[in-house]
Amino acid sequence: AKGRPKLSVLSQVLHIVVLWPVILIAVKYGFETLYISRALVRLEGIMVNMIIMYVVVKISPWMMLKNITASCLSSLVMGILAYGLLQINQSDWWQYVSILTCTIVYFIIISCFHTERKILVPLAQKTRCKLNLSVKNKK
Repeated sequence: AKGRPKLSVLSQVLHIVVLWPVILIAVKYGFETLYISRALVRLEGIMVNMIIMYVVVKISPWMMLKNITASCLSSLVMGILAYGLLQINQSDWWQYVSILTCTIVYFIIISCFHTERKILVPLAQKTRCKLNLSVKNKK
């Protein structure tokens, strides 16, 4: 993003160097081992990117983690709610209701954070204006 494609290539090469052997070994043990291994290797990719950002751009990994706290917390609560809702019923209509409920809960929780609300409110206002304009243009 800062005009440094070589860093992106470096990050991807380091990720592939770890990913290939892990996949080649994990595939011998079954799908469950494969997807768990893949998820753990993805964490390695995230750590490599954080180290590169710290060394090159001087952005602290703690600052990056602090910036995603609201999203992580909202996602965690939404995931727990989704799991609980799926224990109630497994039918298709209930899954649609659960998705809608989880979406609403996610946005309610994330809007409790001031920094996220500063992003969401103008976005909602723009969307509402565009919807109003499209309705007026059809009349």
